[in-house]
Amino acid sequence: MEREPLPGVERALTQVQAGVLTQRELMIQFLSATLIVPSGQDFSTDASAFRPVVVARKDEQFMAVFTARDLAANVANIAPFAAELTGREILAGLDPDMGLTVNPSMQFSFWLPKHTVAEIVADLLGV
Repeated sequence: MEREPLPGVERALTQVQAGVLTQRELMIQFLSATLIVPSGQDFSTDASAFRPVVVARKDEQFMAVFTARDLAANVANIAPFAAELTGREILAGLDPDMGLTVNPSMQFSFWLPKHTVAEIVADLLGV
């Protein structure tokens, strides 16, 4: 079932696809966006308990995040806990051996392989 893109990352993604925004502009918006980060364990009081949803694609591991709680509900059977983090917080804390996927296998989705994440972190976070 198709739906309208939510303001923020989803809308920016459609603008990239239409040639209105660049991928870099999408990533700048992504950094300040609030995203839903599901976990298999409650990590609200202990960050070491974080168990992300990991999706394998083309011999690479990707941590899954979502633009809305209703989309994250699709993985609630394996990740019943979630936190809201900004894109900046997610990228800064992401395991360097892992890529990132936003809304995996859904209408408004994208995949960032680990080498792309490293480039974004170096370019936009100055790390």
